[in-house]
Amino acid sequence: IQHRVTSQQLQKLSLAVEQSPTSIVIADLKGNIEYVNDAFVQKTGYASDEVIGKNPRLLQSGKTPPGHYRELWDDLTHGRVWSGEFFNRTKDGTEYIEWATVAPIKEPDGTITHYVAVKEDITEKRSMAAELDAYRLHLEELVRQRTDELEATEERATLILKSAAAGLYGVNKEGVITFINPAACLLLGYSTEQAVGQIAHNLFHHSKPDGSPYPLASCPDHYAIRDGQEMRSNDDIYWHADGHPVPVM
Repeated sequence: IQHRVTSQQLQKLSLAVEQSPTSIVIADLKGNIEYVNDAFVQKTGYASDEVIGKNPRLLQSGKTPPGHYRELWDDLTHGRVWSGEFFNRTKDGTEYIEWATVAPIKEPDGTITHYVAVKEDITEKRSMAAELDAYRLHLEELVRQRTDELEATEERATLILKSAAAGLYGVNKEGVITFINPAACLLLGYSTEQAVGQIAHNLFHHSKPDGSPYPLASCPDHYAIRDGQEMRSNDDIYWHADGHPVPVM
């Protein structure tokens, strides 16, 4: 009964190896091929009787780094498993890339008798990865170019604003000053450092033309800015840092 069970297990194992979708190669200690499964035949174009007794180097395309083979044999002869890429060529000359895991087959006492390689064609995966990398680099270049363009535009705009004879300043939606040009600083008596970061209304729009308090909550300019609306005024008053009124339009 035990013999029959063992025989059935070996048959299952044999079928699993033969029908595996990945290439499986078994070689002797010299590296000569003793077995290949159907996936190997389908991938390489070589019939099994064309490769039995041959060395797997017949698949070499010349593009696999020599160091791969040195590492492979160093690991195998020391009883270790090796994994890595091979750049190989099929019988008709088509080049492909495969990921191989090669392991020593050992007797119960640890003696190495054969080597088994399980190999997967990763050509398409590598191609897709290369395309994605190229696309990513292209996007990064576009972003860099656009960033450079925006920075150049910002520099030109800043230069224009700074050079303008009219007093100009910019605020965010909260009314906080983010930019003020030299003409506005001269007009209002504040330095750039004193103005930027302050609420414009509180700094120089805090009082009405008659000098009475002008609460922020009552200022239509503030709400127009907050709501992104256009606001025009031809007879407004700002207040200089020394306290005197500055007519603006």
